[in-house]
Amino acid sequence: MHQRADGKSTNNKGNKLSNPVLTTETSESVIGRNETIRCISANGSLPITYTLFLNKTSIGNITVSERKNATFYVIIHHNSTGPYMCEANNTANKTKKSNTFNFVLKDELSNPVLTTETSESVTGRNETIRCISANGFLPITYTLFLNKTSKGVITLSQRQNATFYVIIHQNSTGPYQCKAKAANKTKKSNTFNFVLKDEVSNPVLTTETSESVTGRNETIRCISANGSLPITYTLFLHQTRKGDITVSEHKEATFYVIINHNSTGPYKCKANNTVKNDKYSKQFDFVLKEYLVNTSIISKSSVTAEGLKENLHCVSAQGSLPITYVLLRNGSDLGNITVTENKQAVFNINIANTQSLGPYRCRANNSVTNESLSEEFSFTFQGAVSSKVLILCILLPIFLIALILTTCLLIYKSRKGPIGILSINKMYEVQPAKETGTTDSMQERVYADIRPEEIDMEKQPEENYSIILFSENTGDKIVKNEDSVEYTEILVRGNNS
Repeated sequence: MHQRADGKSTNNKGNKLSNPVLTTETSESVIGRNETIRCISANGSLPITYTLFLNKTSIGNITVSERKNATFYVIIHHNSTGPYMCEANNTANKTKKSNTFNFVLKDELSNPVLTTETSESVTGRNETIRCISANGFLPITYTLFLNKTSKGVITLSQRQNATFYVIIHQNSTGPYQCKAKAANKTKKSNTFNFVLKDEVSNPVLTTETSESVTGRNETIRCISANGSLPITYTLFLHQTRKGDITVSEHKEATFYVIINHNSTGPYKCKANNTVKNDKYSKQFDFVLKEYLVNTSIISKSSVTAEGLKENLHCVSAQGSLPITYVLLRNGSDLGNITVTENKQAVFNINIANTQSLGPYRCRANNSVTNESLSEEFSFTFQGAVSSKVLILCILLPIFLIALILTTCLLIYKSRKGPIGILSINKMYEVQPAKETGTTDSMQERVYADIRPEEIDMEKQPEENYSIILFSENTGDKIVKNEDSVEYTEILVRGNNS
């Protein structure tokens, strides 16, 4: 019972003691740290005595005569994290208990770990940098540094990553470092540098030729002018992968393909590197060419005459255009014609003399064939006689005359008997054929000498003979000398009487 100022007494039974409330500055702590625990009852007659318990063991008491917190100080270790409980009582012999509380024992602030999504980047790309400390009192303040210059500050009251965003260029690749601060403790992370990579440029696909033939091995090369190494090149045909080549130097990737009707294209090359941006080349198709086959020379007729103009046609059964035809006579080039359509090359020739008769040949070539030769072709003059026939026509009459003369001599000898020596001399002048093409003419001259004389048949056998002379015609004269006269001596021997 308390005395009022006017001398009347006051009854405090209606002012009941309420349950005290236990509070701390943090729910986490570390070994060796001093922590503050406060205890207060909102209602109750003063003075009030507060007693702090740890594991139901009293560790201190405080009596307050004002409505304020009773403040206790404890040192945290493994056996002093809790449970803590506060008990309040006053002069009315009333006792009330607070809630219980346990500290979460934490280690001291650990070094934060700095992480990124990739170690490589390219100019202009946004990159993410994260920083976190596994241990430490919350809240924790993280600061990101680039070249020891602060790039941003994030404070977290939960155990989670502090996430920073940076734009990469030549001067922002690093080094980056993260600093964590909590409960007046500061720790630093590892340092990190981005590797600045160049994206590959669109590769260029090249070949040694734009034209090919069936069965030929062709080379396809692919290269990007820019891009960080290594670069992987992939060759596609009809969107089907044909092969991969990875190069660690700035040089071409070389692919080999065999050409047929289904592999002329389109070809395309893809390039990529660790930056993971694919780039493609332009498409390319080979032009399939055909070899020249069966080149021939054609004429409407093989018979001609002097002064006429004749057409010779050159053509190939197969071959890619354009085709160049060359007309040859005795191996000499007479001219060429290039055709760009499937048609014959027509050559006009003048028949001037025997040299114009031939032989002729056609030579053809295109972009894939060096040359294709036709068979030979020759004209002949109308009504012309060959040299062999001409010689036969000259010699046959001569031998016939010789045979007749021999027969006559034999008949004469059988009728008259041997009275002497009969000498019949016949000379034939054989004139060469003129340029007009007329048949050779012969002029016959006969000389007969009879030399009657006594013949001793026992000493000398009887002889009949005829001399046929072939002489050169020099003007109107017959040259009679040993060098210019060819003769045949025919001897007829009679039987002894």
